[in-house]
Amino acid sequence: MTPSDISSTLNLLTPYHLRYLEFIVIYARSTYGYLDIVNTSIPQALTKFYHLQVLDGDSTGNLVVPIGMNDLINLRHLIDHEEVHSAIASVGSLTSLQELTFNVQAAGNFSIGQLSSMNELVTLRICQLENVKSEEEAKSARLIDKEHLEALSFTWNDLSMTSEPTAEKTTDDVLEGLEPHHNLKHLQLTRY
Repeated sequence: MTPSDISSTLNLLTPYHLRYLEFIVIYARSTYGYLDIVNTSIPQALTKFYHLQVLDGDSTGNLVVPIGMNDLINLRHLIDHEEVHSAIASVGSLTSLQELTFNVQAAGNFSIGQLSSMNELVTLRICQLENVKSEEEAKSARLIDKEHLEALSFTWNDLSMTSEPTAEKTTDDVLEGLEPHHNLKHLQLTRY
C-alpha cells in the first residue's frame, strides 16, 4: 500500500467511532537482502480521529508525525518511538495521554509548560532539562498536580554538563521546581 492508498482508506473510515488503531510499517528488502528502514508519514487524515484512544505505531519504523496530532484529545496511549512523542507540537493538548517522553526545547510548542494540564499522566520522561532555565519555568510543568503520576524520569544532556557554580545552582533550582505529587512511586535522574 502506498501512502496515498493509506490516506484514501482512512478517509473511508468513520473517525468518530474508532478507538484503537495499529499502524504497521511494511519493509522492503533491498537488493542485498537487508530490510530497508522506511520513513513513513502518519497520514494527515488520522488527525481527525478525535475519539481515538490508542495509536499503536510500529516501533521499528521511522514514523513522521503530521501537523495536527495534538487534535487527538482523547488519545490515552501512543505506542511508538520516543522520537514520535517528542515531535508532536503543542503536545499539552493531549490531556488524556497516560505516558509520554517529552524533549524540552526552547521553542514555545515544546517548552516544559506544555505539560501543565496533562494530569492523567502515569509515566513521564522529561529529557533535555538543560533547556529549562529557571525554577519558575520548571514549576510551569505543574508536576505537583499530577496525582496519577507513578514513574518519572529526568534526563539532562551530557553536553550541558559544566563545573561552573552558577550552572549547578540553576540545575538545582530547576530540580526544585520539578517537585512531583506525593503519590509518585519511581523517580529516575540521569546525568544530573
